[in-house]
Amino acid sequence: MPCRVGSLARLNAALLLSAAALMVLPPASAMAQAATADEAEQKEADAEAEADVSGAASGATVLQRITVGGQSAKDKAYKTPAAVTSLDAVDVERFGQNSVGDLLRTVPGVFTESNTRSPALSVNIRGMQDFGRNAVTIDGARQNLQVSGHGSNGWVFVDPNLLVGIDVQRGIVSSAQGSGVIGGAVDFRTIGVDDVVQPGRQWGAMTKTTWGDNGFGRSGMAAAGVRLNEDFGFAGAISGRKSSDYTDAWGFPVAGTGQELSSGLLKLNANPGEDQKLDLGAVLYRNDWTVGATDMEADVNTFTAAYSFTPVGNDLIDLRINAYHNDAGFEQLFGPSHISRNTLVEYKDKGTGGSIANTSRFDLGQAQLAVEYGGEYYFDAVRTTASSTVGGTPDGAYGGLTPAGDRGVGGVFSKSTLSLGRFDLIGALRYDAYTLTGSGYNTFPGGLIPVGPFSVDNSEGKLTGKGTLAFTPLEGIQIYGSWGTGFRPPAITETLMAGIHPGNMSFLRFRPNPFLKPEVSTGWEVGANLSFDGLLFADDRLRVKASYFDNEVEDYITSVWSIAGGINFTYMNTADPARLKGFELEANYDLGYVFAGLAYTNTDIRLAPPAPTFGLTLTPPKEVWTATAGLRLFDERLTLGGRVRFVSESEVFNVLGTITPNPEYRLYDAFLNLQVSENVSAFLTAENITNEGYLVAKDNSFQYGSGRTIMGGFTTKF
Repeated sequence: MPCRVGSLARLNAALLLSAAALMVLPPASAMAQAATADEAEQKEADAEAEADVSGAASGATVLQRITVGGQSAKDKAYKTPAAVTSLDAVDVERFGQNSVGDLLRTVPGVFTESNTRSPALSVNIRGMQDFGRNAVTIDGARQNLQVSGHGSNGWVFVDPNLLVGIDVQRGIVSSAQGSGVIGGAVDFRTIGVDDVVQPGRQWGAMTKTTWGDNGFGRSGMAAAGVRLNEDFGFAGAISGRKSSDYTDAWGFPVAGTGQELSSGLLKLNANPGEDQKLDLGAVLYRNDWTVGATDMEADVNTFTAAYSFTPVGNDLIDLRINAYHNDAGFEQLFGPSHISRNTLVEYKDKGTGGSIANTSRFDLGQAQLAVEYGGEYYFDAVRTTASSTVGGTPDGAYGGLTPAGDRGVGGVFSKSTLSLGRFDLIGALRYDAYTLTGSGYNTFPGGLIPVGPFSVDNSEGKLTGKGTLAFTPLEGIQIYGSWGTGFRPPAITETLMAGIHPGNMSFLRFRPNPFLKPEVSTGWEVGANLSFDGLLFADDRLRVKASYFDNEVEDYITSVWSIAGGINFTYMNTADPARLKGFELEANYDLGYVFAGLAYTNTDIRLAPPAPTFGLTLTPPKEVWTATAGLRLFDERLTLGGRVRFVSESEVFNVLGTITPNPEYRLYDAFLNLQVSENVSAFLTAENITNEGYLVAKDNSFQYGSGRTIMGGFTTKF
């Protein structure tokens, strides 16, 4: 579909004017600000560090970037008795510019369902994906857009130019961000005021410009920010990318792989009172691309608010309140040569949610106790409209497949962490419930409900829990074990889908199922963390994180099919549970001038396959690993290195219902970063340098991956 140039131009103009205004605002007293800010930041950091370790240990999503005493959130993962990983801005810049999905695939236990002809991303954690099984958020705001088709059904759109980090939690999430989740959580963190305005400064600016061959095109970002005083600061950024179709290893273009992306953000930080903090944010995303005879457009606006109150000297109050609104839209315009012929379909998901949690801490002499308690709720209103109807049924071939409906999920939770000597005992309980309402038209007989109009008003709740025991036998060594349960309610599409295949293909029939039961996950995990400084040399660092998990999902929901007057499809609970188990390893060694890392996953995922026309399998490859090594030279001004990515053979469950193997592949990449001056750095990345031809694993377009691609550019920060 032609890009809405007017709206994009207005977006860019508004953000650019905001950034320009930030640059010319008169500065206040820098010395006074620096002194006060340092004192306030240290007080806040101490409280946040303690909250972060406690939250992550229980399975909470790590949502804040914190650095205390040289220890970053990335480093804290290796001291947390849970399967957590944090990627920082260096990771994003080095290997996330071309594909955020490729970057996520370097995290143990994480894979992505992708389509080379779409910028949409679907995250798979330990074999679980789609329909809200994972909490996928941008700055804490859930991204619940779901569109039915021959592929994944749970999308997130992210501009890598605006990312500064990604936080991943694998397994049951037992506090905030855990309602309705059985797989894990991923939070994409975007640029904030502190990323733009350097410590001790009153204003700041940063830019990034990237060029690339093989269809990458050009990408650019500009951001500016200001701190008026110690209590108020704001920043803005704009970003854009225009890409064309890439070519595979044999030089053949892969149609539909280009995109025209425009995005931006505004952030505000304020301290409304002593020991209080308020963060407001808006992230705007627009993208246009074409697949065959169909024009696509994604339009996602995310608004967030986060408030914290942590009074110094009061161990009973550590209050955090978060709220968001996410307005996600997706459009398909089927061209005259498509079977749907000049039909415009618009999908909307307006999501609103929030959470409130407080942590109280108690000194029990030889033991310390931290108790977190709170609740969360999120609500999605889904609407689908189409420019045509089929067979007299309302939107029978379009809106019925991604049906309109309302779904709310929420709960209350309590988590206690008891620390005694070398032991940490963590226990959590939560009660979650959901409501789902909607209506539709069942066209075909022989299903679970009669032919004609139908309506659904479902609700159910469940008590779940998680327990973790961690033991530190020696400094730098931690072992842990955990057991937990989770609850995932049926999605709107799974419950209400009804109609026929687009293009008046009436022999492909879809029937609703208002009787679906929620999925219930039960599983255990054992793991170990190693964290050593000065192990072999005075300045070296070794970090290792390993875990083994074994999960079972009762009443797993998948699509099934039958032949009776046509081919009939319905979502059903499977009689046999889904079984997911595997081993994950993450290791990093850093000696300053030399560094190396390994991320390894080996899983055994047993899921009931979906019905043929849905055209995908949710099972990730059994074995995936990424090895990275590099050097830092000339006082660490020059960083260069390489990376190897291996993906084992996987299965492709295509639209005809046949299972074919997707061959294993191994890709080689290289990277370089040069600090040209205090404010300017240059970078160069080469992906697939041996020009390997390969079919991308879990790519539902069944296309060959990109051939050799070289990208380079500059970043500036003032």
